[in-house]
This record gives sequence, structure tokens and C-alpha cells, in this order.
Amino acid sequence: MSDQDRRDEAGKESAPAQGGGDQARLDDLKAKLGIARKAKPAEAAAGAPVKKPTAAEDFSFTLNQPVAVQVGEAQQEETSEIRRILSGKEKVGLKTILVFVVAGLVVAGFGLYFGKVMKERSLENYKIKEAAFILDYFETSKPGLPGIEEPSLRIIEAHAAEALAVFQALNKAADDMAAAKAEERLLGFMKACQEYRKKQAGFSFDGAFPGVIFNQEIASQVVAFITAVQRLYDETAIMALEADTYDHVGGLEEKEGLQQTFLVEPEEKDGKKTLKFSWVRADTDAPRDGANGQEFAVAPLGEQRGFWAPASSLVQFDIGPIARTKSGKYKDAIQKRVRGRLSAIKQLADQIDTYKGLKDKLEKVAKRNPMFTIF
Repeated sequence: MSDQDRRDEAGKESAPAQGGGDQARLDDLKAKLGIARKAKPAEAAAGAPVKKPTAAEDFSFTLNQPVAVQVGEAQQEETSEIRRILSGKEKVGLKTILVFVVAGLVVAGFGLYFGKVMKERSLENYKIKEAAFILDYFETSKPGLPGIEEPSLRIIEAHAAEALAVFQALNKAADDMAAAKAEERLLGFMKACQEYRKKQAGFSFDGAFPGVIFNQEIASQVVAFITAVQRLYDETAIMALEADTYDHVGGLEEKEGLQQTFLVEPEEKDGKKTLKFSWVRADTDAPRDGANGQEFAVAPLGEQRGFWAPASSLVQFDIGPIARTKSGKYKDAIQKRVRGRLSAIKQLADQIDTYKGLKDKLEKVAKRNPMFTIF
């Protein structure tokens, strides 16, 4: 091969290399002028050769293998929109704000209404429990004293009913015989008051309402009933004290031979001779013989020093009739006070009689079905 031929072949092989150098210089110039466009990562990845997995690699896996998540264009646009709004780059329209405000008010209003409904239902359920508790307290509670197994309510109602019956008997007595029978029944009621005082039947506010009051309407009636029961016991206790005094006065009449000893001495007053009577205590069981006959040791009432008095100067009187006269007057005074006290007991008995209506209301509320509530 001649020298000319060798030069021609060398020129052909260097032509692509020169072309490649010109292209590199052109790209460098575009980069300096800002005209060059950098390849996107997606394009670079597209241009890279894709390695085809072998058969063994098809079945290989690991828990730490990254998972490729493709984000849709709609989600990218939505995220970009929210970011622009949050960053303040894009303004929110008034219409959008109003929509959010109205939606918030609707949700808040619904929450308040739902909470109110649940609260009212819970309150109604508490009213049911409260009515059942009060009803059981009135019907089953006992005085708590040893030997008394009868419920307090039964004792109270029976006492109030007897008070009403005695009051009506006294007012309806048309003749002396009816009046005498009514007086006998009044005396029997006084004895019953003494027994009622011993049993101490009654109710308390703490017993009926151990916690919060839920039903105000029924609570007012319950309080009025308990107050009437307590006042009935107070009035009955006063009546029982009158009965105690009546028994004490009557005991003076039951003593047989109420003999009292008097010392009789002659006395001259204003020129007239009279007899002086002195009430003395005499020891009639131990006499002695004196100068004028038998003598007894005596001492004037209210004095400690005594003396010997002849039997002829001592006189004994039976004061039974006097005691009965006095006790009769005391008894009349007591019975007048008792009749006045009976009027007050009758008014309280009328209030206690209203328990029947209160019981119906309590049963009506207690039998309601509980409402559903989340509280």
C-alpha cells in the first residue's frame, strides 16, 4: 500500500472522532449560554439499560425490599394545590371559607343537640331509679327498734286514721251518751299516743334523698309528706306527755284509805275559844304510855323536830273525796288541752292521707322503661 493510500484511510477513521469533538464543543458552548437542557431523571432512567432478572432472581424476595409506589397525577396536583393554599401562595375564596364555616356550625350544632338528647335521656333514667328507691324506702323501712317488725308506714297510717276517727266522733256526738263514748275513745287514743311515742316511726329527708334530687315535682311532694310525718310525731309526743300527767293524777284516786293525821289543839283568838288543826306526820305504829294516856310521836309537815302528842289530840281524815275532786278538775283541764291538740293532729293526718296519690305517681314513674343513652 502506498503512502497516499495510508493517509486516506487514516482520514476516514479520524473523521468521526473529529465530529465527536465538534459536538462536545457545541454542547459546552450551549451550556455556557444557558441553552443546554439537562436530562430529566425519568429520561435518564429510560435511557439506562434494563437488567432482565434471571430465573433464580424471579423467586428471590426479602422483607426489606423497597416497594415502589406510583403517585397519580391527580394526587400530585391535589397535594400541590393544598401546599400552595397552606403556604399562602394561593388565596382561598370567600365561598370556600363560608362552606367550611357552615359545615363546622352544622357539625357543632348536631353535637350539641345529640349531647342534649343524651343528657335528657340520662336524666329520665335517673328519675326512674329515684322513684323506685323512694317508693321502696316508704314501703319497707322499719323503726329499727328491737321487737318492732312492722313497717313504719303502716304504723303511721294507722295512727293517723285513728286520730281522724276520734276527731269525728267528738264532733258528731249528738247526746250525752255519744259524748261519753267519744270521751272514752279519746282516752284510749291518749294511751295509743304513748305507744306511738315508744315505736318512733318516721322518715327522714336523708333517707329518701341520699344524693342529688332529679325529679323536682315529686321531690316537693315527698318533702311535704315527710314533714307532715315528723310533725305528727312531735304533736303525738306532746299528747303522750298529757297522758302521762293524766295517769299520775288518776293514781291518787286509786289509793285506798287516804288517811291524813291532824293535831287538834284548843286556841283562843279575839276572846273566843276555837280549835286549831295542824297537819302532822304521826308514827301510829309505835305508841307509848303517857301521863294522860297513850301518846304518839308526831312532827308538823315541813319540820324535822317532833314531839309526843296524846291520842285524844290526834284526828285522822280520809282525804279520798278531796283527792277525787281535785283530780277531776285536773283531768278536765287535761282533756280540754288534749282536744285542742287533737285538732292539730287531725290536720297532719289529712296531709298524711295524701300519700295514696304520691304513691301512684311514684309507681307510674318507677314503671317506665329506661331509655337508651351513651352516658
